[in-house]
Amino acid sequence: MKRIVCSLAIVLSACGFAQAASSDWFETEGARLRLVTEDAADADGRMKGVLEIDLQPGWKTYWKDPGASGIAPQIDISASINVESAAFSFPAPNRFREGEEVSTGYVEPVALPVTFKVGDPEKFTAIDADILLGICKEICVPVQAKLSVTPGGEVGAADPVIAESYGRLPSAASADFGLAGLRDEGESLVADAALPADAQGAELFVVAPKGWLLGVPVLDASGERPAFRIPVIDRPAATGTIAFDYTLVAGGKAVEGQFPLP
Repeated sequence: MKRIVCSLAIVLSACGFAQAASSDWFETEGARLRLVTEDAADADGRMKGVLEIDLQPGWKTYWKDPGASGIAPQIDISASINVESAAFSFPAPNRFREGEEVSTGYVEPVALPVTFKVGDPEKFTAIDADILLGICKEICVPVQAKLSVTPGGEVGAADPVIAESYGRLPSAASADFGLAGLRDEGESLVADAALPADAQGAELFVVAPKGWLLGVPVLDASGERPAFRIPVIDRPAATGTIAFDYTLVAGGKAVEGQFPLP
């Protein structure tokens, strides 16, 4: 039996599936949540994890910039042991209408990658994560959950959700697929785009910096090169150089990058 278990572990490792530790499921109206992490950090203290958001049919949750309404996912790991930081990454989102508002997020169950930075990979680590996010059906409900994981404790079987969720993240933008420049025209920002030749239904999602409120970008393909016009609903009175994070989706593929506004 021991030989069989060891052989199975070797096969799973070869497939890229890490041994996993998991919190219990937290259940609430419309969804359930759990946190899954690798069993150990790498030599640099980096540990991959995933927040699984198992939505019930008809329920939605939100992207890092949810729009005028909605709650972006947040994580607080201050109660953890030997954990310095945690940061979400996001797969390409969808847009959906909520009354008169257009929001950005996910309409099906989603696994959000979360990367932890461990202080000392050789020391005991315990993750106590306070999660805040919004889920929505007819009304939006803020959800607060405390999820606890002890990597290296009771280790579970290799869990493909970690590798799969990181594999769904957008690639880095490039000269062939991404935004090529940005112009400020007062009531709107105009971003030139490089899109794949076979791209269909291109959509741009922009993270508005603090103090900015942006409308839904509209693609204009009538010029020499395609461009997105991004309505500016509100902005700070004075700004210096500022960077906008974005995700660009076209032809079933997604890239992410950053463009500066002088």
